[in-house]
Amino acid sequence: MSVDAPQTILVKPVSADCNLACAYCFYSPKSSIYPETNPRMSEETLTRMIEETLMTGAPSVSFVWQGGEPTLAGLEFFEKAVELQELYRYPGQTVNNSIQTNGVLLDENWAKFFKKKGWLVGLSLDGPELSHDVYRVFHNHQGSYASVNRGLDKLREKGVQYNILTLLNDVNVKKPSELYRWLVGSGHKHLQFIPCMELNSYGKVAEFSITPEEYGKFLIEVFDEWVKDIPEVYVRDFEDILIGMVTGNTPNCVFNGRCGEYIVVEYNGDAYPCDFFVDTEWHLGNINETGIEKLYQSEKMNEFRKNRRLQEKCKSCNWTEYCYGGCQKTVLYGEYYFCESIKLFLKERGSALKSLAEQFSVQY
Repeated sequence: MSVDAPQTILVKPVSADCNLACAYCFYSPKSSIYPETNPRMSEETLTRMIEETLMTGAPSVSFVWQGGEPTLAGLEFFEKAVELQELYRYPGQTVNNSIQTNGVLLDENWAKFFKKKGWLVGLSLDGPELSHDVYRVFHNHQGSYASVNRGLDKLREKGVQYNILTLLNDVNVKKPSELYRWLVGSGHKHLQFIPCMELNSYGKVAEFSITPEEYGKFLIEVFDEWVKDIPEVYVRDFEDILIGMVTGNTPNCVFNGRCGEYIVVEYNGDAYPCDFFVDTEWHLGNINETGIEKLYQSEKMNEFRKNRRLQEKCKSCNWTEYCYGGCQKTVLYGEYYFCESIKLFLKERGSALKSLAEQFSVQY
């Protein structure tokens, strides 16, 4: 086994194809790179990807299926994927699967599959109906809230492990406590909040994005609610920082200072170092021509890793060890867009986080 083999593969089996038309979607513009109608990963590419990944011998491998909307590939596609994983995995090798979906197509058969195979489902939900339906709409501009909740009900009926991913936009970021309490009150115990920052066609911050001040205040207010619910409610945003405080490392690439820890595989086998950087500049090659391990160790991949570096102002910041300068994707005009958000949050709640970290250190 190579010590430098990818242990996480982020797969785009339908590229940017989606049955929703969310205005803030960062991946929909990738259709300009892959303009094919109904792009779908072939069984040949699926087989090669799984075989190449598992043949590295990594003791544990995770396949993360995303889109666009990955369920458009069909249930049979994923049943085949699991069959191939069983065929090619080594004895004792652990294979994990998770899928990020808008939930619209989920029915009883999908739920049974996820439960039986032990998949983790990430479901996108932006809050109650009036908030969710502002941006998460079908191509005919009708809101998706009712359809999403039908799918969510199926997951819950079958006992499928799921978490909720909420994209913070200019609408739902306004009432942090209300949003958090609604999610928890609806029975959702595993939450993740993603701050939206996208650029418009003029290179300016798009109107549906949130401001650094809004995000900072959101983190503070939601944190104050979350501490009342520990350990019943998991909020990834806070848990990842706590993991870093306790262990000195965190799985979240935004906060650990490392890029290039996984590989993205598009529907046709094209590979990239990050789904935020699926563009010609960072095209690593194609898995049908070059092995995944070689792509992971390639000069281009190493260049991407080295591209993650601290800005000058970060080197003297008291909080750099917790954010490491932020995500490359949200560096705007040479500065991490959410820098002031994180500084505000850590300044106001850093001592409380450290206290929690000390408690967890003793416990674990």
